[in-house]
Amino acid sequence: MIKRITLLIKPFFIQYPDFICLPILFFILKHSFLQPYGLYANYNSIGFNFFQILDLILKSFLTSFYVPIVHALTTAVRLPILTIAVFYLVMHILKKMGVSSMLEKSNERSWREIKTVLIMGLVLFFLAVFPYCVVGKLPQNLSWDSRSQILIPLGMSFLIYYLVMMSAKINKRIPVLAVPLLISSFIVQALHTYYLYDLDWFYQQSLSEQFKQSKIIRENSTFIVQDNLEMDIWVNKRGLSFYEVNGLLKQALKDDSRLVVHDIHSINDFAQYKEYPQYNFSKWINKPPVYLAFSKNENYTFSWNKKFLLFFYSIFDRKAFEKNVAYLTEITSTPGRDGF
Repeated sequence: MIKRITLLIKPFFIQYPDFICLPILFFILKHSFLQPYGLYANYNSIGFNFFQILDLILKSFLTSFYVPIVHALTTAVRLPILTIAVFYLVMHILKKMGVSSMLEKSNERSWREIKTVLIMGLVLFFLAVFPYCVVGKLPQNLSWDSRSQILIPLGMSFLIYYLVMMSAKINKRIPVLAVPLLISSFIVQALHTYYLYDLDWFYQQSLSEQFKQSKIIRENSTFIVQDNLEMDIWVNKRGLSFYEVNGLLKQALKDDSRLVVHDIHSINDFAQYKEYPQYNFSKWINKPPVYLAFSKNENYTFSWNKKFLLFFYSIFDRKAFEKNVAYLTEITSTPGRDGF
């Protein structure tokens, strides 16, 4: 097995030595001349805990192979009409391209070819996740961690193709249906995710408009926020980070003199970030906090035609967009309270 893997990889190393050497060269230059300091001291520092790295690599197969497929299939089941329409379109395109007839012959692949695809998939997947796992990061589709998945699709495609060829050994018709189903599921899931992020952006813009209209927000600098939008609106229930809300305040009021946190005990913790302009509160002055709650406007029905109008206005009529998007949220305040 090791000899076979060596025979497969050796031509690649010979043909693309620059591809292999560049990460090593970057590593040397980075640790010689580009050492992070201050807030970013030890950022992406390489750990040598073998068992931790191995654990992260194994978890990567769950978070970056199994979970995306299950997520796509689950989304496709929840949106059956769209999935069926996309499925038939994909089937038609694959037939026109001759891919369907090619898939029917998948069962003719030799076991050696199948193993080769599996080995290539595992090697490419490992190469994709290892740089992130070695610095303690788990590639997963969650917030900023999705950046760590940028190299994964190539290895993942080999592994999926391996599963397709294995299914052909059971019945040669399975790949003909499985491949368009997977492609359709990924398309539907991508469309649905972009749709959710657009709605997410609408609600962020709604908060921005609410900030412009709020006298309490204009006259104060420190806020403790209870975010009731987290479970219903923000994609993946992620919650807005303090610098995101600070950024919305800066966008709305044209200055970065306000700090938003979710806990009164966090004020002193976050104060250390004030000197870094990317956190959007460099002119903040610590004053007694005001307690706010971000919520959906329950008196406003966000129907499909209103969603369509907001999409339209966001492109063609900015003033109408700002006027209508403000209705999506409401901000309530309780100055001087010690908690909600």
